[in-house]
Amino acid sequence: MFLEGKHYGLGLANAHNETEQRLAATEDLFDPMTFRLLDELGLPPGARCLELGAGSGSVGRFLADQIEGSTVVVTDIDTTQLRDLHEPDNVEIREHDVRTDPLEEGHYDLIHARLLLEHLPERLAVLDKLVRSLRPGGWLMIEDVDMTNMAYLDHHRLFFEPHHTGDACRAITLAAVEHGADLGLDYCFGRELPRHLRNAGLVDVDAEAASRLVTGGSSHAVYYELLLPHLRVALRDRPEVQESDFDDWETALRSPDTMFQGLTMVSAWGRRP
Repeated sequence: MFLEGKHYGLGLANAHNETEQRLAATEDLFDPMTFRLLDELGLPPGARCLELGAGSGSVGRFLADQIEGSTVVVTDIDTTQLRDLHEPDNVEIREHDVRTDPLEEGHYDLIHARLLLEHLPERLAVLDKLVRSLRPGGWLMIEDVDMTNMAYLDHHRLFFEPHHTGDACRAITLAAVEHGADLGLDYCFGRELPRHLRNAGLVDVDAEAASRLVTGGSSHAVYYELLLPHLRVALRDRPEVQESDFDDWETALRSPDTMFQGLTMVSAWGRRP
């Protein structure tokens, strides 16, 4: 998920106490778009699918249930949250690091990864590796965020009310983007996805971007609220953010008077010729 993974910028991992709630909030926020776009690909019965960085497995479960006769491999560097996926016969769970562990070449009809490549300094090499793992005619769908709107635009374009909380959100987001860049991460990678898919040799490349308007105190606000403790620790030495920014943003996230434009998720897909 956003700023996810034990090897990455904020030290979030599947073993954290709030992991189940955090992954549930991620699914609540992003699964509807992911499921719709995967369904629109029209994968054939018997498709071989690979879900990378699967978290708690909602996308893998969707593929296993929706595609007749499918086989679905779901992977994560920590498979703790994938226990419930042991039940379907057509699902295989792998503890796997896509950066270093091998993948079958020319094997999959679909490969999907959400909120993963943006966290990998080796993202373009991994992208090439995934393309090689596709069968001819197979689809690759990558979904990553573009935090440009939250980090670099005037906060009055993001917030509806109260506007004063926009300053705190913008400061924290900008600090997170810069902190990530220092570590080789790219929280604006989503906007580059179509170009990189074409450069990797895929055809029929297309993309969609979506950003939900989030109300404070809602289930969608939980996604952002659960990140704050980790942000406080990771960004404590960044000069562009103050402790009061975290306090203001936490208050806003819990207030039903707050409405803001959330992260932009870019979903991009292409087919191996």
